[in-house]
Amino acid sequence: MFYKRKKKDKSEKRKGCLKSLVMFVVIVVLVGIIMVVNLRDNINIFGVNLKTFNEYAEWLNEDVNENTIAKNPIRETDYATFKQKAEASGLNVFDLSGNVNLNIPNIAITNNLTLFDYELGAMLNNASKQEDGGQLFNFLEISIAQTSESLFTLTSVVKFDLTDIKEAIGKNANSVPNSIYVTCVGTAYVVGSRVQTRDNSIYINQLSSDKNDKLVQFIKDVAKETENDQVLQIFDVNNYIVTEILTDLVQRSNTNPVLGNGTFSMILK
Repeated sequence: MFYKRKKKDKSEKRKGCLKSLVMFVVIVVLVGIIMVVNLRDNINIFGVNLKTFNEYAEWLNEDVNENTIAKNPIRETDYATFKQKAEASGLNVFDLSGNVNLNIPNIAITNNLTLFDYELGAMLNNASKQEDGGQLFNFLEISIAQTSESLFTLTSVVKFDLTDIKEAIGKNANSVPNSIYVTCVGTAYVVGSRVQTRDNSIYINQLSSDKNDKLVQFIKDVAKETENDQVLQIFDVNNYIVTEILTDLVQRSNTNPVLGNGTFSMILK
């Protein structure tokens, strides 16, 4: 649930990033359809010809095993435990329907709160639900693993649902996958009131390294051609979704963020 404000804040910018991803998918899908219907193999667009484009589409349609792509999966029951902890700490992030609204300008909290990483993921999933009950993206996993005293490996696995887009396009969308999975792995750390990441690597579905590198490069080429940097940003899930939301949450609640091995804490100042 999103709180509407006159001026764009960081949360609204993140919504813009998500809309950009949808636009990217739509652009690529429509280009693919146009190519299939009207173009020949020797025509290039975004640096690839029809044969290569179809090959990329085949890669995106390769089977993905959700049981193995998410090693520490978020479960439906995790939201209940998150909500219990949030209510016990006095964290006021719920709307009248009991759903999470992270756009409340000033978030109240009365006690320290520590969440397991999967409870954190359950919170983000609930917050990303649309008013009609749909969900453009769904976190399958958020994992925080400590590697040193102040550094952590942050792993985010997100499933982007394309079924509405396929339905809108119709019969010509047969080669479009029902969903795309993005795994982002990087180093997380805390600087003051900010949670930050660096050295994030992006993996699409469960492709081989060679296929993944080619597809990521194609996405970069599309972003450059369409002059839309947000397309690249949205695939960096750690940096532009997870840590930005956590930073926004602690700043709105005037708390300090603390990362632990498998945990995220909000500590009263």
